[in-house]
Amino acid sequence: MPAETHTLRRRLLTWLLLPLLILFLLRGVYTYYYANKLANRVYDRMLFTLTSSLSQQIIYNASSHRIALPRNAAEHLISDEFDTLYYAIRDAQGNVNDGERRMPMLPPDATLNGQHFFDNRINGHAVRIAWLPLTLEHRTYILEVAETLTKRTLLSQEFQIGTLLPQAIIILLATVIVWFGIGKSLAPLKRLQKAVSERSQFDLSALRVQDITAEVQPLIQSINDLMARLSESREAQNRFIADAAHQLRTPLAGLKTQIELVRRQNDQAMTSQAIQYLLASTDRMTRLVNQLLALSRNEPGAQGGIRMYPLDLGLLASEVTMKWVPRALEKDIDLGFEAPPSQVVIQGDASRLEDLLDNLIDNAVRYTPRHGQVTVSILDGNRPRLLVTDNGPGIPYEQRERVFERFYSILGDGVEGSGLGLAIVREIARMHGAETRIDSAPNGTGTRFTVVFSITAPDQTAPRGT
Repeated sequence: MPAETHTLRRRLLTWLLLPLLILFLLRGVYTYYYANKLANRVYDRMLFTLTSSLSQQIIYNASSHRIALPRNAAEHLISDEFDTLYYAIRDAQGNVNDGERRMPMLPPDATLNGQHFFDNRINGHAVRIAWLPLTLEHRTYILEVAETLTKRTLLSQEFQIGTLLPQAIIILLATVIVWFGIGKSLAPLKRLQKAVSERSQFDLSALRVQDITAEVQPLIQSINDLMARLSESREAQNRFIADAAHQLRTPLAGLKTQIELVRRQNDQAMTSQAIQYLLASTDRMTRLVNQLLALSRNEPGAQGGIRMYPLDLGLLASEVTMKWVPRALEKDIDLGFEAPPSQVVIQGDASRLEDLLDNLIDNAVRYTPRHGQVTVSILDGNRPRLLVTDNGPGIPYEQRERVFERFYSILGDGVEGSGLGLAIVREIARMHGAETRIDSAPNGTGTRFTVVFSITAPDQTAPRGT
């Protein structure tokens, strides 16, 4: 079953109207209690006025010790068209001398709280009762007048309807207006969706949508930034494919030529020499392919796989240097390593830093003449440094930046190379926030490559192989 989807319009409407509905409910509760209180206040005054008026109509019959109302006053009392009214006159002992015998007794605290009203029930109906003390012939009596609650309820309901109904209509109209308003406001998003859906997968140019609101502009800017990064990544991929095709075309043509010569050659010595050439060409092609793959892996748009961990730069450099000792011995080169006085920990990707060191050492060994020296060293400090120094022919000052370009080789050096090693070094350094520098060796002969890292990591190392 597909997950329930919530449109942006519905969510906006919910967040806009939910507070209004909550306030409406709170207003309804307040109005209910206020309307009841107001109705009681109005009709309590009328009931107390009626009670006061009736108190002046009471007559005392000394012969029978009864207190009675004139007939016309009693008939007027019970003539209400909405409510039923009751009255009773009690003596000081609580006995009813006249009126409704089932009239409830006054609460015990009625004479203490100063209130002249209380609620009770008569014949199963809720009533509001007003009472008034009287003094007749030096005796104390209580006049009670009770009234059912129909008029009070009607007044309370009319007040509530008159107050809440307009508010409910306003909220309903606001819902309709907001619904269509949100729809109109979301029109730019629909145009944006249409512009994206109709676009070719090869079109990575910036989006241009008319009449975009300020809230949508950051989204379009982010999409355009993504388009720019995708375009850069695609250009890098196309450049890599073109570079690879260009660099592989010549070796493959040479291999094909040598294979043709071997096929036609009958001389064993010439055949053996051609095979040696084929093996050397195959090795160069293998190295070129590996360099191309390494460059592709470290392109600006290919950083998703980088895994940064705290690692010991000195230990890593020592291990990589040891790996190159046999290759240095083939040229009688003294390959050495100068360890730092203490552990140097940086944040880095071990496999990529191995590639960086491999290319720096390979470059130094390749261009250093026989019986030369190559030294790998690590310097500690706020900005740890990795140095590879040789006593080779050196690099002219005007070419020191160009050697980091792809496929660039110094003319006339007589050394075969792919021209990718130092480009890979710079890309890996950039991924680690490091700088690459080229200087002359301290003794004035040779070259010193320096990689300066910017941040020192916590004092802990990552497991190798991560």
